[in-house]
Amino acid sequence: MSTVLDRPPAHPVTAGLAGATAAVSGALAEQGWTLGERDLAEAVGTTLALIARTQALLLRLVGEVDARGVATATGAPSTVSWLRHRHTLAPVEAAKLVRTAGALRAGLAATNTALGAGEISLAHAHGIARACQDLPAGLEPETAAAAEARMVTDAKDYDPVIAGRLARYVVSRIDPDGADARDGKKLADDEAKAAAANDLTFTPDGSDLLGGPGGYHVRGHLDPEAHAIVDTALGPLMAPRPDGPDGPDLRTIAARRADALVELCRRALAAGELPAAGGGLKPTVVVTMQLRTLTDGLGVALLPDGTALSPAAARHWACDAGIIAAVLDGQSRPLDIAEARRLFDGRLRRALEIRDGGCAFPGCDRPPGWCEGHHLKGWAVSGKTCLANGALLCRFHHRLVEQGDWTVWIHTDGFPIWRPPPWVDPDQKLLRNHTHRPNQPRID
Repeated sequence: MSTVLDRPPAHPVTAGLAGATAAVSGALAEQGWTLGERDLAEAVGTTLALIARTQALLLRLVGEVDARGVATATGAPSTVSWLRHRHTLAPVEAAKLVRTAGALRAGLAATNTALGAGEISLAHAHGIARACQDLPAGLEPETAAAAEARMVTDAKDYDPVIAGRLARYVVSRIDPDGADARDGKKLADDEAKAAAANDLTFTPDGSDLLGGPGGYHVRGHLDPEAHAIVDTALGPLMAPRPDGPDGPDLRTIAARRADALVELCRRALAAGELPAAGGGLKPTVVVTMQLRTLTDGLGVALLPDGTALSPAAARHWACDAGIIAAVLDGQSRPLDIAEARRLFDGRLRRALEIRDGGCAFPGCDRPPGWCEGHHLKGWAVSGKTCLANGALLCRFHHRLVEQGDWTVWIHTDGFPIWRPPPWVDPDQKLLRNHTHRPNQPRID
């Protein structure tokens, strides 16, 4: 004969979590599109409230874990570390949970109640707890409770960012001198931390191993002051290109920002005002190529890090201001080392600006400062550096023209004239830029 022992009843917390898990799993099994619009909107609000209530429970449990030393009993150095490694939370997230749980455990009844009712979010609770920690020591309990209640009321009506600002305002009304001192110190500390965290990293994307041209991922961090400087400098260079024969500018804002950063650095190199590098030479990009790469479009050119460039890109680099083109013979001996800005500069550059007024490509409105001098007949094939063999082109159209599909020459009236490729215009009607010089002679 055996005795059957009844299973002890589950703790209400455990039972509640099991029931909630089952209920949410059942809801997840359904498709969102089956809900009507009104039910869908209500479901979003209900889910957010449920999340807030669950987070209230989480804070209560984390507070209990921390108070009992459960984490350290398992060998973890702290509750934050335990949350990170046992439950894979991010360091900042784990620290906020422990800090807020401790604050709620020590008081903040109004915050605890509102979060448990799903009326505010965990982010609101973080902000209120942080603000209440700045209340002066020795404050009357009634005053502290009233301040917290005001913060909770604002949290119900505003998002965490605005509610956080209003919470700091509540603290400043109670303790204006202390609030000013804390705000000033906090701002100074935050600025110092942000500046110390500035970094910029270039990582090869690995696409060159798959047969692609290769590129780099850019990752970094800027403090607010540095961001303001960089963003202000990039702003004027980020404008979309105007619609033209090559179509509208379809680049994303992020792509325009990346192009603007390259353009800004290109101008800094071309200006020749950067500090000298090794050997007392100004920083200059050197691209090496075989002579046949320029004359016949065969082979590749090489950047300083060994990255290969196409013949079209090589021709572009060969006449780019601020960049040195080192042309080699078959034995890799230098035939010509171009001087930076050796081409269209001084009075010749000024003459190009006066004649073209900006980028000479049809429809482009880029001003002279955004343009480079382009040899209509390349210097590698005995093209002269003169007004009759030059045109101003913005960087985008310079690259486009170097691909060889558009044809440009100086008309008998002294201005550049263009023939588009047949896939742009089957009739290949001659074009010119009238944006900068509306009174230029027109081509019928």
